Amino acid sequence: MANSYKRSGIAANGAIGTYSNLYFVPASASASVISTLAVCNTTASAQTYRIGLSSGSATDPTSADHLIYGATVAANDSVFISIGAAIATGTYVRVAATSSSVCFNAFVSEIS
Repeated sequence: MANSYKRSGIAANGAIGTYSNLYFVPASASASVISTLAVCNTTASAQTYRIGLSSGSATDPTSADHLIYGATVAANDSVFISIGAAIATGTYVRVAATSSSVCFNAFVSEIS
């Protein structure tokens, strides 16, 4: 089995209930391991964010699929979340925040 190390990044769309795709486990991988998630707030006020998983399609995460829900990142600050989660092929990591100036990064190892 080979590992491919990747970073996937995206800015939030600015609406807490509207999700964007941060990362997708491709068919070429048997699974992926997310080692760290980074949330960066580039605004002068605190912002709220969500991170969740969706299997099979880029739909909003269900209540049971949220990893983080309603957390806050301080003004001009970053949060690093060591997660070490293995996720299956076809799974989306979806994110949302109260500002489009909140950026997300996932540091991933794809296993093939």
